[in-house]
Amino acid sequence: MMQEAPLPSLCEVIILTALPVEWRAVLAHLQEPQEIVHPSGTIYHQGSFVGKQHTWRVAVAEIGMGGLSAATETERAITFFRPQVVLFVGIAGGLKDVRRGDVIAATKVYAYEAGKALQQFHPRPEVWRASHALEQRARAEAHHNEWLTRLNNLSPDPTPQVFIGALAAGEKVVASKTSDVHRLLQASYSDALAIEMEGHGFLQAVHANHLVHGLVIRGISDLIDDKTQTDAAGWQEVAAHYAAAFAFQVLATFTLPSLDGPPSPVALSAIWNVPYRRNPYFTGRDELLDRLAQQLSPEPQDDQTTTRRAALTQPQAIKGLGGIGKTQIAVEYAYRSRELGRYTHIFWVNAASEEALLTSFAELAEVLPAFPAKGETDQRKLVSAIKHWLEQCQESWLMIFDNADDVALVGDYLPHQSNGSILLTTRAHAVGSLATSVEVDTMGWLEGAQLLLRRAQRFAHASEEEINQAGNIVVALDHFPLALD
Repeated sequence: MMQEAPLPSLCEVIILTALPVEWRAVLAHLQEPQEIVHPSGTIYHQGSFVGKQHTWRVAVAEIGMGGLSAATETERAITFFRPQVVLFVGIAGGLKDVRRGDVIAATKVYAYEAGKALQQFHPRPEVWRASHALEQRARAEAHHNEWLTRLNNLSPDPTPQVFIGALAAGEKVVASKTSDVHRLLQASYSDALAIEMEGHGFLQAVHANHLVHGLVIRGISDLIDDKTQTDAAGWQEVAAHYAAAFAFQVLATFTLPSLDGPPSPVALSAIWNVPYRRNPYFTGRDELLDRLAQQLSPEPQDDQTTTRRAALTQPQAIKGLGGIGKTQIAVEYAYRSRELGRYTHIFWVNAASEEALLTSFAELAEVLPAFPAKGETDQRKLVSAIKHWLEQCQESWLMIFDNADDVALVGDYLPHQSNGSILLTTRAHAVGSLATSVEVDTMGWLEGAQLLLRRAQRFAHASEEEINQAGNIVVALDHFPLALD
């Protein structure tokens, strides 16, 4: 039976595959699959799967090869079905420590083609990570062989092993250990267990929808040099079958926190003066945002309170060229922090000049609760009073100094030891001891193409020709965000 109209909350799990052999291996685990057609034309088959604690409604699609296709289709599927879990299941070529038939659940996926091509290629690794909860469930299932019971009574010899580790992903099929790509992987991504083509795009889309759990699971079908022979011998089908069996074992024992009770309400900041609306076209930068969250998080990590408080007050500086997206990254971090309740207060300060700083601090004086110097007319005394209020505040806060290009000037406005976190955006090449800097580079090819398609409002319905055109424009504009926008 075919249904062509969007159906809200249609299923809880999406499983994407690239090849027909992978799609067949996954579909074999579903009961009563029925065809559903996305408005863009993507065909899904939805069925049910009975786990140990929950019966899941699962939709499966074969989307073709490539990272950009995976990112686009993952975004479409998440928007259409609103799932809680998304998996990418398929085959891969083994790089190290694995045999044909082994299974890998990816903790992270390297986008190995990210970098800068000068006379030689200089890698600039992009890393996309699996969801923590699914990674932990995969680790637990890898400790025993219960998943082998899902192989339709087969008893493989030797018994395949499950590895929890890194994958490498790019747009090339690698079939030789003497190739330039294989040498690059050995030199720069030596912990990658296998190579494939879709995991980086898939996990990038998952991270853009951060309330969705995502994991890549791959069966080893070849060991690079023997790809032609092993493909002819049917190892793709075997590896796809093993990967699907382990994926459904993970799903059978996985429990969502939201199933145990109603979700907790999002805690909004008591004070919020961010002057920008959230950018609906914001794309990528997830690794940088994750790094900022780790460095600036106000949550205590251990009992060493003094050490932790010192780390919290070390400002972080997002630095880079004008138009590279520094302010947009800071805005996105602020909105994500508000959604997740990281801070009680979030303050925004225009640090473009001393006049702008003084104006911003005067505006802060009007919104701070229980602020005794609200009527102070001496600007220097007012700044000191606000710094003192921040230093004594028992609630967590984030203060963003935007356009802090004159680092020496901004230093006089920073509070000292406190419960707060400080983030700067700056074009300064060096920030000295004032902050720990995070360099913002141009966008990767995949991120740039996604930004362009989103900005043109074609992301959810882009044709293959439009995707290729977007990629060509990204290269022509040297991956620069402002030019793409």
